[in-house]
Amino acid sequence: MSENNNQMVSRKGDAASMFLNEVFERVEGKIMGLEQSVQLMGMEQRKEKENLGRLEVSNIKNSDEFRNMIVQLQNDQNHRLEIKVTDLVNRLLTEQEERGRQIEDMRYQIDIKDRMDREKGRQGVEEMRERYN
Repeated sequence: MSENNNQMVSRKGDAASMFLNEVFERVEGKIMGLEQSVQLMGMEQRKEKENLGRLEVSNIKNSDEFRNMIVQLQNDQNHRLEIKVTDLVNRLLTEQEERGRQIEDMRYQIDIKDRMDREKGRQGVEEMRERYN
């Protein structure tokens, strides 16, 4: 009987050992699966950080591009305004010169009319003198 007991104990020990080995293998498999999951999550987190960094850089570039676009629009508006003001000033100067010429022409015409009137007046006086003399 002691041999039978030893064999039973040995079988029970072997069964327990096999059971423990199976449990150990399952636990080991689950731990490996968890480690892989943690590694994948770490890789995804790094990718997300890189993507976030790219988005921030892109946002800064877009912000710079937006600022540059606004500056360009302001420069264009200032240039257009400058051109319009220059055209307006040139037109006003041209009109002033034209008015100055018109005034000079009118003075000249008035001077000529005055001379003609004086000349007619002299001729009229001379005719009167000749008639009465």
